[in-house]
Amino acid sequence: MSETLIQVQALVARGSIHISDHGYDELANDDIFIREVLTRVGTAMVVKDYPSATRGPSVLVLQKDALQRPVHVVCAIPRGYSEPAVGDCISTRSGTVVVGLYETEIAMNRKTVKLIHEGRYAAEIPIELIEDDTGWSPYLSVEDAMKLDAIRLALKAGDVAAAAKHGRVFELLPVSA
Repeated sequence: MSETLIQVQALVARGSIHISDHGYDELANDDIFIREVLTRVGTAMVVKDYPSATRGPSVLVLQKDALQRPVHVVCAIPRGYSEPAVGDCISTRSGTVVVGLYETEIAMNRKTVKLIHEGRYAAEIPIELIEDDTGWSPYLSVEDAMKLDAIRLALKAGDVAAAAKHGRVFELLPVSA
């Protein structure tokens, strides 16, 4: 078993994680929820270990999503840190997904608005992005990522009231040219 993967699994179990903004968008595009990635880290199988990688020790693992489709995750410990882990996920349905799984000492937070689109609805959701010096940021907190997942599910179900508890919801109307 990879030492890097063992460290990542321990961080996930402790809840010491952040989710990259870009990675969240890619997961959403592939209809994968962050909870799926996090809850399946314990079942990840090592494909290749990279203990001397440039950005820090890393390991390529294979996981499955809720529908048993493969998702590859590269978990890394950024150079200069003893515990933090970072992960890149590559799903079978689109391009690269980056999921940051780490905490850092040097971080800056900034508020922004994230646009979530599902079906005929869109929602503007206030979130906080976390930026640091590891080269893998910006990140969302797990709480914000889970909130975005909940809003995606509510919009998919047409539950505008549930989604509106977290931000502004819009109904999209097609325009004919």
